[in-house]
Amino acid sequence: MGANFSALDQFESGIEVAMLTVIQIQNLQPRAKPDKVSDAEGLFILVQPKGSLLWRLKYRIDGRETKLALGKYRTSA
Repeated sequence: MGANFSALDQFESGIEVAMLTVIQIQNLQPRAKPDKVSDAEGLFILVQPKGSLLWRLKYRIDGRETKLALGKYRTSA
């Protein structure tokens, strides 16, 4: 029972996960349907057909998968 953040599973298992770089994110291209690009530990970017890049976090609470919207990826400083 409780929350299960995939970050904990990956750290405990010793699996190394390659995280997205700024260049990789800036080179993402929109497709006809929304596309998920995984970062690490449940974090991913949702690439919308119109080009928006949205941060999302996937986690589980009591075995039920949940997604949390974290906001837009800022393309300029």
